[in-house]
Amino acid sequence: MRHGILVAACALVVLSAAAVSHAAGKADKWSSVFRDLNLDFEKKGAGKPAGWMPIGGTEYVMDLDGAVAHGGKTSCRIRSVHLVDEEFGGFFQVLKNPDLGGQRIRFSGFLKWDRVTDYATLWIRADYKGKPVAFESQQGQKMRGARDWKEYELVINVPREIDSLYFGVLLGGEGELWADDFKLEVVTVDADVQKRAAIEWLMLVDDGKYAESWKAGSKKLQSGMARVAWESRMNTGRKPLGKVVSRSWSEPQPGAQTVVLEARTSFEKKPDATESLTLILDAGGAWKVSEYSIR
Repeated sequence: MRHGILVAACALVVLSAAAVSHAAGKADKWSSVFRDLNLDFEKKGAGKPAGWMPIGGTEYVMDLDGAVAHGGKTSCRIRSVHLVDEEFGGFFQVLKNPDLGGQRIRFSGFLKWDRVTDYATLWIRADYKGKPVAFESQQGQKMRGARDWKEYELVINVPREIDSLYFGVLLGGEGELWADDFKLEVVTVDADVQKRAAIEWLMLVDDGKYAESWKAGSKKLQSGMARVAWESRMNTGRKPLGKVVSRSWSEPQPGAQTVVLEARTSFEKKPDATESLTLILDAGGAWKVSEYSIR
């Protein structure tokens, strides 16, 4: 299914949306509004997650799963119940008339899937007068087959004129998809850039590319420890922990030219760890890691 078809298909939710309406407010008040959206799927009604609506045909069933959850007691599941080809199902919410025009929104959450033949994806879309004006998904990232819980995220730049914000998950083709612990956040450009810089640097560490992580670090990191010593430290302190099972970020702690980011991380051999990264703004305007620790 092509990208344009997916955007058009998501537009069908307008016809069935029992809209969730919220009063307009400043961006810094949205965190409290988002907390009322049942993003952890713990509130239920008639066996369904409260506030969430299904999308797709009768080939799919949406329900709560008390046996499979990332956090809390339940997750939300979408599954195919008939053989399907080029079809999709999912679930979503919609905010009507949100005062979010011109904002940068991060939609994140944990997904797990099994036997997916086409794709599994988060999606978020802004509409104005019944037409999509911004859309993001991960449909083209070949997220199929089977995969255990992992956090995914989308960031969307919301145009100034919108009247609806839709967000949810889609399952393309056959299989089962579970979702849990969603987040909606209004983020600043700097906060997003800082987090992405940290994530990209950690990808080198997670892949065991310790020499490359030293080269990608700040001059402060490099001057404080030689490359060989850094590799030795990573081989001793990070490598034995194994692969990352999950990683959940806390709010950044900014300074004048530095920012501290922390993540609650579950490693194969250390399920309850905290990673701390200090990023520094270098002379070229890029955020680079200057300190890294695991506790």
